[in-house]
Amino acid sequence: MSLLDTRLPNRMPKGDDLLRLHGVLARGPLVVGLLEDEPAGVIQTRNAGVAEFEASLEWPPGWDTRVAVLPLLPAVDDSKVRASLRESTDSEVTMVRGTLAGLDEEDLSAALDELLRTVVSVAGVREAALRTRVARPARAYAPEPGAVQGLALRLWRGGVRVRFGPSWSPTPEGAKDGEDRENAEDTGRADVTLGCRGARKEMLRALGVDHGHQSG
Repeated sequence: MSLLDTRLPNRMPKGDDLLRLHGVLARGPLVVGLLEDEPAGVIQTRNAGVAEFEASLEWPPGWDTRVAVLPLLPAVDDSKVRASLRESTDSEVTMVRGTLAGLDEEDLSAALDELLRTVVSVAGVREAALRTRVARPARAYAPEPGAVQGLALRLWRGGVRVRFGPSWSPTPEGAKDGEDRENAEDTGRADVTLGCRGARKEMLRALGVDHGHQSG
């Protein structure tokens, strides 16, 4: 499949999608991120990392110098990397911008490198002035087993049929591996995420959280 793909979440999760559950982990509250794009009751075993990309190619004089960039992008394994990219061209400048998501940091970085190489190659061959910008708002994340188990037990006790699986949505605030987990409450990052599409109130009720006070 081409690197151009549109099967990505509709929005980045935000801080108001977080809630804290007490009495689940010994070290402190379990910070749970609610994902509206995922089916209700699904606990994510991995969350995608995200890269935002933008490139502008300013073409030299001459009507025959412009070339479409997106059709030149290499094929990728869409079970590992997905993207939503768009291209626009006027008489002098072509803009390529969009978002890439990957369930593994290495796969995401490799896809981003391929995109950059393709754009640089086109600019070099056509002698276009190139400007690029890359931002990484979220990195790929795998929750600790204890966080997954603790959330699953709380949901089961609340009568929810729990399932597990990866998500192309990042964790709210872009949680990372390693030491960041221990600071989840202070930084507003999620320890683990839960799908709640079409059943947000039901998920909150099962978790014992009042709908009007999610930080309970």
